[in-house]
Amino acid sequence: MRQPSECVGLVLALPRRKHLAYHCIRRTARVVVSIRAVKWAFSVKTEPVNKLILVAIGESHNDKTGDCYPSQKYIEVIVGLSARSIRPRLKALEKDGFITRKPRYDTNGKRTSDGYVLHFGVTEARLPEEGASASLKAEPWKSANISRATWFSTSEGV
Repeated sequence: MRQPSECVGLVLALPRRKHLAYHCIRRTARVVVSIRAVKWAFSVKTEPVNKLILVAIGESHNDKTGDCYPSQKYIEVIVGLSARSIRPRLKALEKDGFITRKPRYDTNGKRTSDGYVLHFGVTEARLPEEGASASLKAEPWKSANISRATWFSTSEGV
């Protein structure tokens, strides 16, 4: 068990096993929570579980830098769902226009937590325009004839 001075709080999680587990939320050098992002997440019109996922992402948002890098494990602990249940909901939130995910890699080329861009101007799910296919709405880089990685590496993406 971690020392109490290392923990900001304990979150009760119900793992697949029959016993309860307490996950420690570690104290970092400076915890910055974006009240603006959390308020926006509560104002969004979507399913309650999706709203809770947005709140978990919003808690990790830094207003000064715009950085937002919560791991799926962190979202899993906060929301209380498995990572397998969270992934399709993240895709739905991205398709609806609330967030944009940017995959990140470490120096060895291994995936790390995704970067998230919160679209504060969006409070309701986007409806596809007439004549536009739904796949182009969810994957706009296809209409530009570039790869997904190039789309997210340029500032023109979002």
